[in-house]
Amino acid sequence: MDADDNVYVFSRGNHPVTVFDPDGNLIRSWDEDGVFTNPHALTVTSANTVWCVDNADHSIRQFTPEGELISTLSERRTNAPALSGDPVNGPTRVKIDPDTNEIVVSDGYGNARVHRFTPDGELMYPFGEPGTDPGAFN
Repeated sequence: MDADDNVYVFSRGNHPVTVFDPDGNLIRSWDEDGVFTNPHALTVTSANTVWCVDNADHSIRQFTPEGELISTLSERRTNAPALSGDPVNGPTRVKIDPDTNEIVVSDGYGNARVHRFTPDGELMYPFGEPGTDPGAFN
């Protein structure tokens, strides 16, 4: 939900991003141009920007609420080698730290890591590793 309590839905249909008002009325939809390969997760920040994760094309993008691209955290269709620890390979989720605006990405399907980026998109550090021990991801 955004600051106006509008609900954002990210799906694999013809209109991947759909926005509804608090009463369930359609406000808008976007990405009819096929930007996304496999929509996976969407986050709306306190600054009312929309972050979309596509796990199949390994992309993490930031948009305005109207669907204009602001930034791209990873290059589309360019994945890191599996389990390398380098970002990204099958990202699953993105969250923005409300205190620092740092970007946190779970990179679970192909990498078993979490990556933390500066607000400008520079990698700060990854953490975690493949496995079943404490601190590892499986």
